[in-house]
Amino acid sequence: MSGPGDLGRRIIHHREHLNLTREEVARRADMSPGYLKYLEENPDTPDTGALYRLASALQTTIKDLLGGGLDHPPGHGPAMANPGMEELDREECLRLIGP
Repeated sequence: MSGPGDLGRRIIHHREHLNLTREEVARRADMSPGYLKYLEENPDTPDTGALYRLASALQTTIKDLLGGGLDHPPGHGPAMANPGMEELDREECLRLIGP
């Protein structure tokens, strides 16, 4: 579940990951840098249009900005219905965790 300020932290994370300034993201999202600063620093949720523009400017989705999918296990898809255990030998373990 998202808490207050989570949206702001996610905006900052995506902005820094893309190496963009607040002004660049604001311009791309067609909003003022002051409003973007407000969203980064305060627990608030903008309207859907602003969220859409912000997600687009940050090359992500609204769902990601709002923390959707955080209750799912890590990976590229849903967890298997019937997961199994497989024993690996030492060499296979080292191969999987090595550089």
